[in-house]
Amino acid sequence: FSVMDYDKDGVITKLDLQNLYLELGEDASDQTIEDLIAFADKTKDGRVTFDEFCICMNSGLSVRFVFNIIDQDRDGNISQ
Repeated sequence: FSVMDYDKDGVITKLDLQNLYLELGEDASDQTIEDLIAFADKTKDGRVTFDEFCICMNSGLSVRFVFNIIDQDRDGNISQ
């Protein structure tokens, strides 16, 4: 959670993920980032709390779902 909470304010936002992607040298689309937030944001307030993050990570589908969002060219690999 702390890696994704880029500004360390206790929640993960669209801006946090945009900054993280930039730091990793990735160019994620707005839709990709919005999909990631929407998947975990149970309260639909545009932010992912630690509790929401834990619920998301404990879901059996979460890892595959996140992988598929990041693997934008659908080749089964996440590349730089």
